[in-house]
Amino acid sequence: MKHKLVALFACVTLAFPLTAQQSAPVVTEELRRAVAELRNVPEDLPEEEIEERTTRIDAAWDTLIAAKDAGVVALLEEAAKLDAAKEQDDRFKLGAAAVIWQIGHFDRVAEVARLWHSAQLLNPYAYVFYTALEAASDGDERALPLLTELLRDQKGDVFLEMHSMDVTWPETHRFLWGPMGRKAVPALEKVLETEKDPVALSSAITLLASCFDTAALPRIRAIARDREHGARIAALGALGTFGHPDDFELLVGALPGLEAQDCAKVLLFLAYYEDVRAVPHIVPLTKHADLDVRRNAIGALSRLVTVDGLEAFAEALKSEKDAETRRAFQSGPSILRQVSVKWKDYVQLDRDARQKTLDSARAKDALSWKPTPEGKALSRDELEGAIRHWIEAGRLNDDESKFEASHVLSQVTPADLPLLLDARGRLYRRLSDECLYEVFEIDETLVRVMRATYRREPGLCDQAQPLESKQGK
Repeated sequence: MKHKLVALFACVTLAFPLTAQQSAPVVTEELRRAVAELRNVPEDLPEEEIEERTTRIDAAWDTLIAAKDAGVVALLEEAAKLDAAKEQDDRFKLGAAAVIWQIGHFDRVAEVARLWHSAQLLNPYAYVFYTALEAASDGDERALPLLTELLRDQKGDVFLEMHSMDVTWPETHRFLWGPMGRKAVPALEKVLETEKDPVALSSAITLLASCFDTAALPRIRAIARDREHGARIAALGALGTFGHPDDFELLVGALPGLEAQDCAKVLLFLAYYEDVRAVPHIVPLTKHADLDVRRNAIGALSRLVTVDGLEAFAEALKSEKDAETRRAFQSGPSILRQVSVKWKDYVQLDRDARQKTLDSARAKDALSWKPTPEGKALSRDELEGAIRHWIEAGRLNDDESKFEASHVLSQVTPADLPLLLDARGRLYRRLSDECLYEVFEIDETLVRVMRATYRREPGLCDQAQPLESKQGK
């Protein structure tokens, strides 16, 4: 039942603009019957009833949408009765909101948001996801109230059958907020400053970090320091993304005392922060009782490469009982590819040779963080023109591109951040796994370019240090 209703909603694409009415809309008996058809729909119907009930629901939607304003009134009256009776029918409210959006679109955003606010958003999540996706797809700021309302959910997921892809949090929110580009940042900053719900705050923090909104750092740090705050783990994740030199102690100091689930997450954040001083704190966790903690500790050591850390990495793999984890890391750290050394050969080297190998690999890896454009340097007009072409085309590389994406990205500066956010947002509108590879290219550039404004080495380093000009500030 759930999948057929999801498919039904995803296919509803006709727009019915709201027109002025000379008299108040009349709720007919036919509309009341259509509303009743949407009430108390079981989440799981017997197989033999699914097709027949889906056909009836389809017809009810069509009747309500065709009635326009009268359909809206009928649905809102029923929702008001539910609230007055303190009765919960989330499937009805989410379906009603989807119908109301189809009737009035942006003229009915307030009613849609209110219905969402009074319901759990999971039954089914596709109703709210596809409504919000349609509203945000062109980057229209009028969609922001809907996107903001959805920040309070992190459990919803949608399955894209065409791509065999299950979209879960935070990717659900990135697909929804991404198309807003730079326009998302002020709305998310407002949530960060005013919202009390820790789930909504966590979502906003995660999205602000992906936009490299450094203005949000003071508030994010305050939340990360508060061990009782419900959004603390998301704040620590944001600090891992920013990689600011001031935040190493805050990140590594968060490890002791964490529950296994949160400890596993913070290990990922430390790996992404890329400061090898974390290695001694990570090594003991390769023997943790929890599999996710052990796996992420092993993964962190494979990224924060040191001789001692890789010795612990090798020992952990030998003693690891989980076959999947052993297979995942059996080829050793990927950085060794920089010097064409295989893991099986690395472990045969003596300590001095290992150190030289890692020094060479890290030196080459560091070069990948440096802006080293090959060939012609682009003028500002050419650079901005190339990025604007991505926005128009909805992809980084196509037959009409004048420059390779890697050539353009190697020359961007912090001043290009707003335009890059717009370009990344345009990629998200494709709602596919394929677009995520291009999103990743832009994200990697944002990390390099934005970290370089406050950190000497944006990537893997012995110690994250501030730029000379930032010392003492």
